[in-house]
Amino acid sequence: MDCTVIVATHGKLANELIETTSMLVGRYDNVRTLDFMPGENVETLILKMKNIVDFLAEEMPVLFVVDMFSGSPFNAATYFIKHRKNTKIIAGVNIPVLVNIFLERQECSTLDELADIAVISGQNSIKSL
Repeated sequence: MDCTVIVATHGKLANELIETTSMLVGRYDNVRTLDFMPGENVETLILKMKNIVDFLAEEMPVLFVVDMFSGSPFNAATYFIKHRKNTKIIAGVNIPVLVNIFLERQECSTLDELADIAVISGQNSIKSL
């Protein structure tokens, strides 16, 4: 399944996560990053997101991957859940989540299936020794 992945985080983490993931699995198309910087607010972030989403075909699935549940990137992404079909949010981004999204998204038939894989890989990647 073709979809656009938008990674949005506090600070400049999003780009660094994509760069690190690229070291492991190579570069992938339809991936964008957004930084939420000091002095910005949720409305500013929604506008940044709209600058990406508004140029996508209406039927293109969008997967937002954000750093934390209920943070500003998450709250901004919820705007698109309400106003756009075929959109999902995954909160709690880490490198294993991104690796699995990139490796599995062409094999998945739905956005829900890809989101489930992302959540499971995130849960399975956190260990205590």
